[in-house]
Amino acid sequence: QIVSRLSNNSASQYSSRKRQQVTFQGVLRTLIEKLGSEHPHHLLYPLYALKNGTLVDPNKGTSGKSFSMDPDKIAAAKAILSDLNTKSHLREVSRQLDTVFVAYVQLAFQSVDKNKLDRTAPIPLHPQMKLRQVNNCTHIPITTIDLPPQPDKDYSQFPYIQEFENTFSLCGGVNVPKRIVCHASDGTTCRQLVKGRDDLRQDAVMQQIFGLVNQLLRDDPEAVKRGLAMRTYKVVPLSPTCGVVGWAENTMPIAEYLVGQHGERNAGAHFRYRPHQYRHLDVRAKMSKAAKQDKSKLPDVYQECCNNFTPVLHHFFLEYFHSPPSWFSHRIKYTQSVAVASMVGYVIGLGDRHAHNILIDKSEASVVHIDLGIAFEQGKLLPTPERVPFRLTRDKVDGMGVNGVEGVFRCCAEHTMSVMRNNSNLLQTVVEVFAYDPLYQWALDPIRAIHKQRDDDGWNDPDECTGTTTSSGGGGGRQKTNRDAERAVHQVKQKLNGMEDGEKLSVSGQVQRLIHQATSTELLCKMFAGWAPWM
Repeated sequence: QIVSRLSNNSASQYSSRKRQQVTFQGVLRTLIEKLGSEHPHHLLYPLYALKNGTLVDPNKGTSGKSFSMDPDKIAAAKAILSDLNTKSHLREVSRQLDTVFVAYVQLAFQSVDKNKLDRTAPIPLHPQMKLRQVNNCTHIPITTIDLPPQPDKDYSQFPYIQEFENTFSLCGGVNVPKRIVCHASDGTTCRQLVKGRDDLRQDAVMQQIFGLVNQLLRDDPEAVKRGLAMRTYKVVPLSPTCGVVGWAENTMPIAEYLVGQHGERNAGAHFRYRPHQYRHLDVRAKMSKAAKQDKSKLPDVYQECCNNFTPVLHHFFLEYFHSPPSWFSHRIKYTQSVAVASMVGYVIGLGDRHAHNILIDKSEASVVHIDLGIAFEQGKLLPTPERVPFRLTRDKVDGMGVNGVEGVFRCCAEHTMSVMRNNSNLLQTVVEVFAYDPLYQWALDPIRAIHKQRDDDGWNDPDECTGTTTSSGGGGGRQKTNRDAERAVHQVKQKLNGMEDGEKLSVSGQVQRLIHQATSTELLCKMFAGWAPWM
């Protein structure tokens, strides 16, 4: 967030060291240079991403305006990196980091033969790909690991990049993200997702908010006792239109378990355990038809579909955790994880929570939320507005056991909300900083809103359901951006104050209202069919 405030408006701004000290930008630059020198592995990455502000994919006709970034910010980042590169202990760090960034960006924008798009086997990297030449980067850590800031500024011990495998695999999706494998110096392997033609900066911001909530939960003894936490992963933007994401190991989308990877007719747990009931694609077709022809019939059609599409997620725990103690403890872990994610997602207005954007860990049973491009209640601006505060559909509740939302879920949800409300000033301040971030405009534009709810092939592609965030380069849209930010901050403040529909509620009353809304048949039947509210 510090880096995003950089500017270089005056050519002579930094000509005088004395003048530099008395200007805001001068003080900011001095601070960034000091932090970059002492903590390079935390400051250099956002500086390089800012320096790459004009780096977009020309092959897809990506408009420069769509991803415009203030040239002054880019110039300021380049100037700071140039100064940092003069420091002897940073020269090799910068050289290796630049090599890795260039290799990632090249792969992100690498075109893939259409004949290989459905290929699941690894695809060899072209001999000229720069990723093949990356090896023994002893001065920089693995890109997607969490490296805590060291008070003594000693970063001599960390797993560094040994090499990358010479193959990659495709994960599907309109932007064709590529999965690669990095071998670390400590003998471990790390899978990474390289995404091009997609703005990952908002995902990175959301991960920082999740990290702050986790810190608040770690400081609360009761939350620690219950093991309450939000699953996070590393997101590293490389430019306005590409980045690297840490792979969530041993996970699968909940949708994949329930109805198969692409919603196939004869795949998934619903087919295995309920072979004579409606198929997912049939239900979607019925709901889409009712939504287009006669919305007054939606409640009846939805109820008919629910009667013929019985929840099956409880079988996940029987399949993966065979002993009674393991089955019980992992079901509790799942319920706790869903409770925390639901409350945090509600406060920041996280939308687009269809079942392919929620992963479940096959070894821990915790849930992981991905594709965080719709936040601050922007889901309500979609062509079919989102009406529920979070995803708490019948299958998700089915995984909690016979008690459903009572007991563990309600207690953990109330405690999570209590911790956030007790620290409302801190959360509001941080959200305000993110909402006013000048690097991007997170507010939903009409084109992206239409793209988010396509109804063409009967199934939401996991990548297709993630729009791109239009950058804000500081141009004519600044006034609208500020209004959007003010509205977002006000909404978060109202939620953390317990204000619901003009009424101030206690923590338990607020959670009760949210559960009621999230499970309301009247609201769920009006959701976009691609969101699959019936499962």
